[in-house]
Amino acid sequence: MPSTPHRDVWVRADRLWDGVSDRPVDGLRVRVRDGRVAELTTTPPPPSGGDTVELPGCTLLPGFIDCHVHTLDERLDTSSAAYQTLQALPALRTLLACGFTTVRDLGGAHKPLNTALRRAVHEGLVTGPRMLVAPNILSPRGGHADKSPELAERYGVEIGTLADGPDELRRAVRLQARAGADWIKFVASGGFSSPVDGPDDTAYSQAEMDALASTARDLHLPCAAHAFDDESITRAVRAGVRSIEHACLATPSAYGLMAEYGTSWCRPSTPRAISSHGWTTNASGPTSRPRCAAPTTGTPRNCAWGCGVRRAPTCGSPSARTRGCSRTPRAGGSSRPWSATGSPRCVPCALPPASPRSC
Repeated sequence: MPSTPHRDVWVRADRLWDGVSDRPVDGLRVRVRDGRVAELTTTPPPPSGGDTVELPGCTLLPGFIDCHVHTLDERLDTSSAAYQTLQALPALRTLLACGFTTVRDLGGAHKPLNTALRRAVHEGLVTGPRMLVAPNILSPRGGHADKSPELAERYGVEIGTLADGPDELRRAVRLQARAGADWIKFVASGGFSSPVDGPDDTAYSQAEMDALASTARDLHLPCAAHAFDDESITRAVRAGVRSIEHACLATPSAYGLMAEYGTSWCRPSTPRAISSHGWTTNASGPTSRPRCAAPTTGTPRNCAWGCGVRRAPTCGSPSARTRGCSRTPRAGGSSRPWSATGSPRCVPCALPPASPRSC
């Protein structure tokens, strides 16, 4: 059968930044073919060379990556699964409209609902960025992702993907893989909004983290660990996780170990207040125990960068070539919007909102 001819789309804006150069450049055109950026050129398109999109006064950028999002609202963990999933659709549209073409969704408490969102985006049923997902957050009972321990105590109902001990953790990882995981997410420490524990509590023993991470490694799945303090970070890094989430209470010792092992640091923004006198939660959360002091040797960012830790992009970072988000999504497509040569491979998200699925 004769092949269908390709139809190009030419995009031109006043300026273009390719994510690699020190500054934007003027006068470049972007040729898009089959949903991929094929060329950056100053040459005008041929007369019958396809459609042209003019964006005067705009700057074209590469697609953004956010390596730590939660598209499912945890306040709806006791609502119907269908309603919780539908509530994520506006968030996906907003992410894409803000220029994010890839996100890493690090899971919800119960049921692998974000795998359905990933498939729906890939098949064009809903609008959103391509997704890499950890279906759920693995947690010990009484840990950060044990969402309603009072229900378990009174009614025997557990909300969360809960596992204790090496054997339960191995099984939990395999169930995540069966659900279609791109990543395995687990809590290595407590958290600021936890019903029971605090951010300086360590969730799992070294043997438990080793069992979890080795099982994930056997299945070629990278691990992301929610961890705030030195002990939880140290255990997770020694177990072989790919990325540490938060690390707000770490000291240079923990950051140095992360740099030694090549572990990426992903620091999503948080509304909680941390000071040298302890920490508090927001008004909607429980009163937390003020026994956890922030490091006094400088801000976490400066300490980490000074120790040579790689930071994974979040909250508006450009799509840097970080190993923290390098796995190809199972739903198809590439998680890297740039090739190794720096040439763009996905449509810049300054394209008009009318065609968001091109991104």
